[in-house]
Amino acid sequence: MARLHSNCHITLTDLAVATDIIRKNIGDQKDVAFRVLDWESELPVDISSQHFDVVVIADCMYNSDAAPSLVSVVAKVVQDDSILVVAHKKRHVSEDRFLDLLEDCGMVCEGRTRVDIGEEDMDLEPEGVKLYVMRDKHQVKSSTKALNNEPHI
Repeated sequence: MARLHSNCHITLTDLAVATDIIRKNIGDQKDVAFRVLDWESELPVDISSQHFDVVVIADCMYNSDAAPSLVSVVAKVVQDDSILVVAHKKRHVSEDRFLDLLEDCGMVCEGRTRVDIGEEDMDLEPEGVKLYVMRDKHQVKSSTKALNNEPHI
């Protein structure tokens, strides 16, 4: 993303145990930063005080017990005009709880699609990776671009 948009800044977050691999993957990219973020802890001020145009959650629903904590973070960082993108590899039916909790906190799905990822990831159900584009319900009501009935994107 940072390479596609000249005024783009990306903040990646994960638990402290992922720091080394993420910093290695970031390399010398100047518009990409990493912050340790534990969903169970207080949100760091430099995260809570930022405005995020797009929040991407990728492969974070495998532990359904952590879903309420992740939704709590989402509710704090997704403002009315932010877009939330969720990329999800479904492994178990209990993971649907995360999407239900997002809906309960006011997120509305504006679009969804499925991405086939090939045979290299055999632990997935045949549906591949699902992508959901969501917004705060207040933004959807005021947006003239809002989509109906979760069409494919």
